[in-house]
Amino acid sequence: MVNLLKSLDEQLSENLQQHGHYLTDPNAIDEERLDAAISQLAPFVPEDRWPHTRDELLRIIRASRGTGRPLILPAAPGNQG
Repeated sequence: MVNLLKSLDEQLSENLQQHGHYLTDPNAIDEERLDAAISQLAPFVPEDRWPHTRDELLRIIRASRGTGRPLILPAAPGNQG
C-alpha cells in the first residue's frame, strides 16, 4: 500500500510540475497558443529580422489585451473595401 501511495505521489508531482502552470496562471494556455500562432509567421519574415518582429508582435498583442479593446489592424493594401 505504501508503495502504491508513493508511486501516486510521484506521478502527481511530476504531472503538476509539467502542467501546473495551467492551474496557477489562467492565461498560460492563451500564451502558448499565441506563441504557436506567431511562430507560424516566421517563414514570411527574414531570418535576421524574426526576433525583433516576434517581440513587436507580442508587445502589440499584449498591449491590446491590457486595454480590453480588440486588436484592430489596418487592412493590407489591395484588401480594402
